[in-house]
Amino acid sequence: MIRTLPVSLAAATLCLAAVAQPSAAQTSEASQAYKVRQQFYPSSPQIVRKTHVRYSDIDLSSPTGLKILLDRIEGAADAVCVRYDDTDRAKHEYKECRLGAISDAVRGVHSPSLKMLASRSREALLAAK
Repeated sequence: MIRTLPVSLAAATLCLAAVAQPSAAQTSEASQAYKVRQQFYPSSPQIVRKTHVRYSDIDLSSPTGLKILLDRIEGAADAVCVRYDDTDRAKHEYKECRLGAISDAVRGVHSPSLKMLASRSREALLAAK
């Protein structure tokens, strides 16, 4: 059975609307590693970028497996959240987009151990600010 996890972003409308058309120079390595799709919903002003993270090959009962999955989720978040310039606002929107995507994906796995690992990772990221 192939297990995949959707990583999608429907929050931070301004970030996503701007992210929807990154220039070729701003396309990250992560977006090349994940197949990122864009969807527009007529009932909403949002453009949603999403990808899937495969994890059927990972043992989620081991700390190493959890770390590998979190790394993949973070890579997918980097692929769907693109910082479109170096302004403080763009940096903030990128960070919020990325943290939201990671949080949503981790919640979708239904693993308390992964949630704890992601929480520590988030705290370290915020402390480095």
